[in-house]
Amino acid sequence: MAASIAHDLGNTLRGASFQLTALRQDSLTEEKRADALKAVAQRIEIVSEAIARLHDFARPGHWPSARAAGPHRCAGRRAGGGRLPESFVPVNIRMSIGDLPAVRGSVSELSFLFVNLLRNGRDAMPKGGTVTITARQERKSVVVTVADEGRGISTEVRDRLFEPYFSTKGSRGTGLGLWLAAGTMERLGGSIQAVNRPRRGSLFVLKFPIEKPRAGPR
Repeated sequence: MAASIAHDLGNTLRGASFQLTALRQDSLTEEKRADALKAVAQRIEIVSEAIARLHDFARPGHWPSARAAGPHRCAGRRAGGGRLPESFVPVNIRMSIGDLPAVRGSVSELSFLFVNLLRNGRDAMPKGGTVTITARQERKSVVVTVADEGRGISTEVRDRLFEPYFSTKGSRGTGLGLWLAAGTMERLGGSIQAVNRPRRGSLFVLKFPIEKPRAGPR
């Protein structure tokens, strides 16, 4: 639990640090400066919500109730302006997501989930490429796909892909990102699968149960 918290909060705080570094550039346009400030504020909001959930978890006899969030908004928030933050290679993000029903899960949970998948896509393409995110509704579920243009997944790796501390990145990887993603989907009552694309790269398919609207304020 401590490792997963450190992994998620560390990723979010590093993203905020990246945006703050960009703000120090004198050449930054006013529009990009406003975007960077908004991104920092969003990351602080996500971290604050995650800490609040930890307090709820630690409170005796209390278990936080399930929440609902829009996957299209969370994915878009993590994707930023179409470029993957903290990346030193030309990695672009292409999105095709309409307005979808809310699914089970909080904003912080879904944001951590998508940032782990985006980082995985970036690391699979050391020379750069495009990560494509699509989403659609299928009956009582929302299906989100995250596709990269990397090397794909070997049979040996696929069998251990969602194991904790298993990594193909050597000292650069913690082996927690995909394990946390799988744990999040299981906790939310959904599923995650990984397959190879027909030409090149891998495809992660996430299936979220749609959360029924509840009475009262959202």
